[in-house]
Order: sequence, then structure tokens, then C-alpha cells
Amino acid sequence: MDLCERTSNTIRHPWETTRARMILKLLAREVPDETPLRVLDVGCGDGYFLKLVKEKFPRASIDGVDLNIDTAVKEDLSRHGIGTARDIRDLKGPYDVIFLLDVIEHLNDDASLLEQLVKGYAGKGCLFIITVPAHPALFSSQDRFLRHYRRYQRHTFLRLVRNAGLNIDQDGTMFASLLFPRLASCLAEKFLRLQPRQHAGLGQWRHGAFLTMMVEALLDVDNNFLFIVRRMGLALPGLSLWAFARKNT
Repeated sequence: MDLCERTSNTIRHPWETTRARMILKLLAREVPDETPLRVLDVGCGDGYFLKLVKEKFPRASIDGVDLNIDTAVKEDLSRHGIGTARDIRDLKGPYDVIFLLDVIEHLNDDASLLEQLVKGYAGKGCLFIITVPAHPALFSSQDRFLRHYRRYQRHTFLRLVRNAGLNIDQDGTMFASLLFPRLASCLAEKFLRLQPRQHAGLGQWRHGAFLTMMVEALLDVDNNFLFIVRRMGLALPGLSLWAFARKNT
């Protein structure tokens, strides 16, 4: 969760929890649980995902960097053995795994950050795990609220990753079931001039545990289906894109 979206709500948004499970599932296929990795999460937010990584990979040395990180988050992550920084220049590579989970769309110059990470922080064979919002046509006031500069087409996203000096191992999509609601919202905003009463960040999820569990289950089915279909060679559309890529040298 971005720190600007954080509220007092203790129930995580199903989008965030199911994305985390999908990424960890994919990572576990690449790396044994007991591997002593050095891990960096760029744009770590409140550190929710990093704590899951630490549970899954207890021998990993983990750092998170976020411009908006505060003392409370730093202390919480420190208790879990996770290092933090507000400026990436305060950290030193090389890292074995670098996460960029819905981060580069927040940057005017996404290519520069990728190149900086590849050249200055990635070790040989470093695995980059990157997620971004898909479909530029769905860019809306919700994206502006979240401070996004863009949404991505699959081919432009993959070209960006390759141009940074990375080889793509695998890629795919997530959240096909959320495409129609987002499309309907965008069409209403564009053609009917209907504006949402209030834009919602991840911290605004106010539903109970049972409904949250049901939505999570449906999104898990959605993402697992997309993954299986992608392994068969088909790239079905989804609201998010992901890529696993490695440093060339």
C-alpha cells in the first residue's frame, strides 16, 4: 500500500492481498525458500509485502526504500529484520531480487529508474519483478488521484524492460475480472461526465472480513486462470501487467 493511501483500516484491500499472493507464488517457482537472497523493494509503502517475503524467505536480507517512509513504518519493519531508507542512494547493492510493484507509473521518467537499478544495484542474474497498470485507454481521474503518469500497453512495457538491459523470463496479466468495472467507470466519466463521489485508495476498503475473503477467493481464481492460460501461450487482457526479468550480465 502506498503511504499516501494508508488509513486506520486494518483490513487489507483484496487487490493488494491477491497481488501479493500471486507474486510470491511466481517467485517461489524461481527461488527455493531457503535461498539466502538480498532483496530490495523499491516503493515499499508500509512494508506489508516485505513482511510476507520475509516469512516466505526467512534467510533473505531485505531492504525497502520509499520517499514517504516514516518513523513508525521504519520501526515496524526493523522489528521484522527489514532495513529501510528514504533515498535509494543510502543503500548498496548488489541485490539478487528487486521488486517494482506498481511503482514506475508514478515516475515521469520510468526508464531512468530502471537503468539506475540495473547498473547500480542489480547483481549478476538479478531477478526484477515488475507490475504496472495496463491499458492507456483506461486512464482516468482515479489514476490522477493515485498520481499515475500513465498506464501501459503490453508491448511498450516489455520494450521498456528490455531497453533497461534485462532479459524477460516470463510475463503475464492479472485481474481480468476487474476490467469491465474499470471500463464502465471510464466510459461514464468520459461520455456521461459522471465523476466518482470520492476516489478510493487501497486504505479505503471498508468491507468486513467475510466479503473480503470472498472477493479475495474470486480474484485468486482470476489470477491463477490467467497464469495457466499464459503458460499455454495465450496473453489474455487484465487490469495489471507483470514481468519477471533478469539482468543480462
